[in-house]
Amino acid sequence: MDRLLPLSIVFALLAACGPTGFPPARPHDVGALEAPVRRLVDRRVAEVEAAPADPRAHARLGAAYQGNGLWLAAAESFAQAAALDPAEPLWPYYGARAMDRLGRWTECRALLEDALERDAACAPALVMRGWMQLEDGDEAGARASFEAAR
Repeated sequence: MDRLLPLSIVFALLAACGPTGFPPARPHDVGALEAPVRRLVDRRVAEVEAAPADPRAHARLGAAYQGNGLWLAAAESFAQAAALDPAEPLWPYYGARAMDRLGRWTECRALLEDALERDAACAPALVMRGWMQLEDGDEAGARASFEAAR
């Protein structure tokens, strides 16, 4: 069982750090990555180190992790981007996708709701919520989410 801090505590800690930025998220098994992936991650890490307060740099690093199945590091990167840019709904949305892949559905749903609080018309988040509502048997809610996404 995963004994990591709940993501809500991580968000609180990140928010307390303020706009000065964050160090790049790093997976524990960087050495196990294939050389091209390691080079991509190294480039993205360097971007974050050069601009630790840039939410897009953190998001690009998160995308590199997410694209290579490094879900926890991706979630951390997107959490950092979300803390640095509280208006952008895509950062918590991408974090929700990473949490979904990790099977951490409570955190996934919380991040998804955060994305929709930031922008109620965020189509990717609405579609994801619609699929979750279908899984929960809420056909009317799913229909409303899918229609709102259109």
